[in-house]
Amino acid sequence: LQTMTPLALFELPVTDLVVNRVQRRRRYDRNVVERLPGQLAGVVVRTAPATPQQPDPRATGRTVYPELAQLQRPPRPRVGRSGDAFVWTWPLPFAQPDAVAAQAVGDDLLLTVGGQRRVVPLPSVLRRCELQSATLSGGVLRLSFIPNPAVWPANREAP
Repeated sequence: LQTMTPLALFELPVTDLVVNRVQRRRRYDRNVVERLPGQLAGVVVRTAPATPQQPDPRATGRTVYPELAQLQRPPRPRVGRSGDAFVWTWPLPFAQPDAVAAQAVGDDLLLTVGGQRRVVPLPSVLRRCELQSATLSGGVLRLSFIPNPAVWPANREAP
């Protein structure tokens, strides 16, 4: 759980998890695997059995998850409009609101989640705006930007 949010911060969200080398006879292995889906809502948990020889990760991946070739990239952060504001949404599953901070610094956004920090270049439209608020709910960080009046002057009629 602790690695899911930092991976999403770097646009590497986890949608599937393969628990490798599970021994069916060990009660501990079975209990851990049975609890994972409840702890990782929205993540598909698969298992790969233990084998006497060292497994080939590519062969194990093809055996456990044959649909791997058809996967599409998960949603990326995107910018939309909400009234007069621009909203930049970031999927950050399992993040805690008190562990997330955002700050606009020049043409970059400094995002901190837990102990991980990332500097992200702002999309061009947001470079001319000021960060108004950052809220996290439902595993999605919503960054609200308002146009900077010094850079976005009101439309004026020519004299």
